[in-house]
Amino acid sequence: MRSLHTLFRQQGETVAASIRGRRLERRRADLTDPRMRQRPISAIAARWGFLRPADFSRAFRAAYGVTPRELRQTALRGLPMRDGPRCATNNTARIANSCSAPRAML
Repeated sequence: MRSLHTLFRQQGETVAASIRGRRLERRRADLTDPRMRQRPISAIAARWGFLRPADFSRAFRAAYGVTPRELRQTALRGLPMRDGPRCATNNTARIANSCSAPRAML
């Protein structure tokens, strides 16, 4: 276990931060997936380990600069139900940045 932590430390990241980042990426993917558009944001958050919606919203906004709702609305605007996941396309930089990795991972 010690060697795992050492490897991550050499990359400038902790094991816990890496796991958190991966989980946030999966939540972002679910939020932008048209097949998941009917699933409540709180259910998506709970699926990936956030049982309190307010905690999830704060962590998501800290990582991506937008709320889960803003990302979902922008990403799914005008998409037919059969399309696969894709990033938001919007002229504002903060929404465009939400398609990339969480800030903590950059």
